[in-house]
Amino acid sequence: MTRGQSTSMRPGGEHLYVLQFDNGVIKVGRTGGPRTRHERHQRDCGRYGLTIKRRWVSDEWQGAQWAERQLIAVCAKIGRRTPAGREYFRDVPFSIACQQARQAHLTTCPDCRQGVVAAPMRMPATVVNDASDHDGELICDFRLPCDGVITARLHDPDMAPDGRYPMRRGEHYDIDLEYGEIDAWNVWGAEPRTQPLAPGVPARL
Repeated sequence: MTRGQSTSMRPGGEHLYVLQFDNGVIKVGRTGGPRTRHERHQRDCGRYGLTIKRRWVSDEWQGAQWAERQLIAVCAKIGRRTPAGREYFRDVPFSIACQQARQAHLTTCPDCRQGVVAAPMRMPATVVNDASDHDGELICDFRLPCDGVITARLHDPDMAPDGRYPMRRGEHYDIDLEYGEIDAWNVWGAEPRTQPLAPGVPARL
């Protein structure tokens, strides 16, 4: 069966996956055999002196073909494609790619083939440095579960706990994060977390 055939012809469905190589490049895609595909990726990246640093794979489900298209579109909007191909990206944090894969799963319709690109997401994050005012905009750096750091604009003056504002270095939040134009992340709301980020790979779908 070829890659272009409909997922409705695949009784078991397929999996979305996200890989991060040790040079920071992200690869996204879909496969009917995650173990075989992972072994092939390991062989291929080994030829270039690279290793796979992080890996995320969804459960098996129908509609992965259309969701993959949405995921690639999101990553192309957020980051930059590499010469390696249309599924390889720089400047896309691993945590963001995984969360967008979940969003693609939730918002893609296999019938109409439409989905939500760069949908808002709820993401655990730690404040890297105190929020500050830049030309009338409040800016804050956040560390994501994958250790990637993004700079985001804050759009809600009540985001800090206990009436304290702005956010402080070392505080933990669940943030409502959305990607805007080039290099522009927006945080529309935040809830304080009582526990810091748990280490490890994000959960499966």
